[in-house]
Amino acid sequence: MVNFGFVVGFVTRSLNIPDLRDRYMGGLSGRALSLENMDRKISEDGNTTQIDDLPDGILSHIVTFLSIQEAVKTSVLSSRWKQVWTATENLFFCEYELCGKQRGYKQRKRMVGIIDHVLKFHINRVERFLLDFDPRGFESHVDEWVSFLTKSGVQEISINFRREVEGVYLGGHDYELPSRFFDCISLRLLMLKNCIMNVPLDFKGFNSLRTLFLSDVYINGDQLSTLVSKCKVLQGLALLYCRDTESFRMSGPHSQLKNVMICCCLMSLGDIEIDAPSLLHFCFMGCIFGSPVLSVPRLLDATIISCIEKRPPTIQENPFHKVARSLSKLAHVESLTLAGYFVKTLADAEVWNALPTSFPNIKELDVGVNLTKSSETRIIYHFLESCNNLEKIVLSLNQDDKELLASQYWDLRKPTYCMANHLKTVTVTNLEGLVGEIRFVTFLLRHTRKLENITLSFYENLRSTVRAKTAMDVLTNVKKVSTDAEMCIKFEDVDADD
Repeated sequence: MVNFGFVVGFVTRSLNIPDLRDRYMGGLSGRALSLENMDRKISEDGNTTQIDDLPDGILSHIVTFLSIQEAVKTSVLSSRWKQVWTATENLFFCEYELCGKQRGYKQRKRMVGIIDHVLKFHINRVERFLLDFDPRGFESHVDEWVSFLTKSGVQEISINFRREVEGVYLGGHDYELPSRFFDCISLRLLMLKNCIMNVPLDFKGFNSLRTLFLSDVYINGDQLSTLVSKCKVLQGLALLYCRDTESFRMSGPHSQLKNVMICCCLMSLGDIEIDAPSLLHFCFMGCIFGSPVLSVPRLLDATIISCIEKRPPTIQENPFHKVARSLSKLAHVESLTLAGYFVKTLADAEVWNALPTSFPNIKELDVGVNLTKSSETRIIYHFLESCNNLEKIVLSLNQDDKELLASQYWDLRKPTYCMANHLKTVTVTNLEGLVGEIRFVTFLLRHTRKLENITLSFYENLRSTVRAKTAMDVLTNVKKVSTDAEMCIKFEDVDADD
């Protein structure tokens, strides 16, 4: 099971946008200050002198905490406030806020009029610009808004060209950004959703851009590679559901790039080429065919999520040997996550012996696995043998395709170096109380000398079953080699982490 909550968490953490949803995609409903509150405060004071004496910059900052409608209304408070709203540095236009629940053509036309009015009278530079809007029927107006941005010195842009009818998402890609959009040379952060990007041949680059976030953006691999190659100080890149992006080539060292996430695009793992000597975090979700070209010597953590189950084709050369061998390019990381169908795919392809035999730096390992299948269990044991410095392991179980694991399998395995010297924390989720699961946990309890904490999480709907009770009885009575080990057994809903 693919945990999409993990994906969202990765984006917000690795791209250093801690308030991504509230700040850019959640509208303005959470803002604490309202015009009514300001009016009441002025009435309590008896006059406007105290607040009117504040410098222009502070008054403009106060206005940024208002919705755009209320910001405009401040012009009636006093003559001192008449032009304050025209200098606000943050412009947020959200369809939910300006159109309400009924977001038909008439309501959107009214929103367009508001935006046109605000931009016409705006007199200051813009630091942040947010637009959440269905552009159908108003493309020429949106083009003019883009022209305004190119002259405003804008530093952060977040635009979602949503397409919905009565709450039903219709997909994107109708609106194409005009070529003048690429003249926003002061950009530091760019977030785009549901549009078409065609990078002009004379594009000179976003020389200040540090964060690039593209979701449901129609851009092909060559165009994307051109765009990124001309963002010399880029630090964070996220590509989500860009289905026309069939490849990604970042040739030449990109010295400041630290975070890359590619999720559910058209490309497979082998269609990626990254030369980034400072890259610290890498996440890929999609088809895992092929072997990427990675020059990432400082990479700390890597996540590969295979979200499509693919069985090996019946040809002479097994293509999944490349996938297994490609992990050698990640052998130096400290944290490795292999989720979704990754282990299942390699196990079904019988290429476990092509995996690297040494991961000398890995301290944390997070793997999705079926512990009832001998082929997948063999891969888990391979990692226990290969990760000599492993301190923490998390297993997310998926036992949909159950087999009867040989009862003596774990009895015949020898404790590994990491189990004797380093492994301290074990977490196993989605337990069903099956024999293969019990024998694996028993193996760890009997041989992990430094074990401090082991957390076992069963499905909630198994709480009262005989199988779960039997499993708990067996595991709580296993003689642990580590006298300091604490065991925590939990019951959680199936979708608790989604």
